[in-house]
Amino acid sequence: MEMRMEMKASLCVGEYCETAYNIEELEIRVYCMEELCYCLKENAFLLDMSIMNDKLVDWIGEECRVRELAKQLYPMVHKQGSLSAFVLTILQYVGIYGEEELQAVAQVLKQGSGLSNLEKRKSQIDYMVEKRKYAAAIRGYDMLLETWSDLEREGRELPAGKVRAAILHNKGVALTGLMLYDKAAEYFREAWQADPDRSHLDAYLAAKRMELTEDAVVYDVGAGTGSVSVEAALSGEQIKVYAIEKNPEAVLLLEKNRRKFRTDGIRIIEGSAPEALVHLEPPTHLFIGGSSGNLKEILTVVKQKNPNVKIVISAISLETVRDVMDAEKEGLLTDMEVTQICASRSRVLGQYHMMTGMNPVYIISAGGKEDGFGNFDHGDLQRKRENSGGVRTYGGISGSK
Repeated sequence: MEMRMEMKASLCVGEYCETAYNIEELEIRVYCMEELCYCLKENAFLLDMSIMNDKLVDWIGEECRVRELAKQLYPMVHKQGSLSAFVLTILQYVGIYGEEELQAVAQVLKQGSGLSNLEKRKSQIDYMVEKRKYAAAIRGYDMLLETWSDLEREGRELPAGKVRAAILHNKGVALTGLMLYDKAAEYFREAWQADPDRSHLDAYLAAKRMELTEDAVVYDVGAGTGSVSVEAALSGEQIKVYAIEKNPEAVLLLEKNRRKFRTDGIRIIEGSAPEALVHLEPPTHLFIGGSSGNLKEILTVVKQKNPNVKIVISAISLETVRDVMDAEKEGLLTDMEVTQICASRSRVLGQYHMMTGMNPVYIISAGGKEDGFGNFDHGDLQRKRENSGGVRTYGGISGSK
């Protein structure tokens, strides 16, 4: 990914390192001082006191050979200096940003200081969701919810209940990224019970529709390294998963993951769709994470095999959504719903805490629509849906906050 960095002319400071420094909270690696500065500036809102540690300062002094800066930073770490002073000292020393940009960073750090530790950590994990690092985000949300429960038992002060609901909802978003819709539905439901906001209810109902059955035959088109295929195969011993991937390097990693997680139900098909689908058995479920511009052709082949196949398409661009809408007009997608699922990040606005939506993921579901909701006891959720007239959709797109 190409990154444009607006900075003033400056000589490089320090050396380009063979050993990267890993900013664990953001899952970002940097190899030189300029990369570190860019990371600090662009993610200033997500930074907390954990960035102030001997390991980072050692890396600056020993790996980058910027020992004079390291000498300035050590006292801040050991005397618990301010986060703002620590970050600005690094940025000012390296000197790639002007005064106006430094003031903007200082203002962002000041805004972030108004968040509780829980809210700041949530923002860091939300960043992982935005970067599609779903497995890491799920682990982070689990730890955050555990911390919340510990503080609650101890009678400690906690943020507003909406924050916990947002954590639950965003974990559901991360689970949908791995196509774990049954588990995602549980967290959307719990979020709705904690905060009866319509967006939680809509996400819950969409996730319930997409669950896998015990006898499912799944096509995972654009399987990548296998995160979706592995999770689908682990959902049931009888589930068959055909992982279709054209990238040879990804196929090698997919095979390693298949062995690592002992998911014998995965059959790896190296090739491009739709050609690679022709000789496979008919599917009950089709997941499309990447179509390489062949969405209509893929849908045509699959619908010939099983006209009632349940289809799920994950899209992050409006162009893909446009292709989906075109496919619906041509009759390739029936009973279609497009749900916009968006994780939210908290920010400080004066004395208030606001939840700000990040880049949305569009989850398109079509075909295989079942009557009712199976054997699941929806209780108040189902009554809420009946009272509100069902999931609000317009043009196939379900509103989400």
